[in-house]
Amino acid sequence: MSFDFAPKPKQRRFTAELRERLLAEQGGVCAACGADDPGSHNGWHVDHCHKSQAVRGVLCRACNLTLGYVKDDPERLELLLAYLLRFQFDGLCPEGLPRVQRVFK
Repeated sequence: MSFDFAPKPKQRRFTAELRERLLAEQGGVCAACGADDPGSHNGWHVDHCHKSQAVRGVLCRACNLTLGYVKDDPERLELLLAYLLRFQFDGLCPEGLPRVQRVFK
């Protein structure tokens, strides 16, 4: 069995001109979080609906990945937010919960 790990050419659905125009219309920041840094060596990401292909805006890497991880599902995103908020008080995790132990070798 062999595997082809060669990078595949990226199919670009959106032109660089569209991305730059949208980014300018957004004030040069992520349409979701307002970050002014794309957070990736690949630059900004054009976000689109995977069902209709309609362009929604330009996102930073973190927001683009987050939408992908929640599969563009608003309910899942709300549930994830509710989960996070359950464990945050004044921006800190509450005492008494087990802590992650980091081990570095």
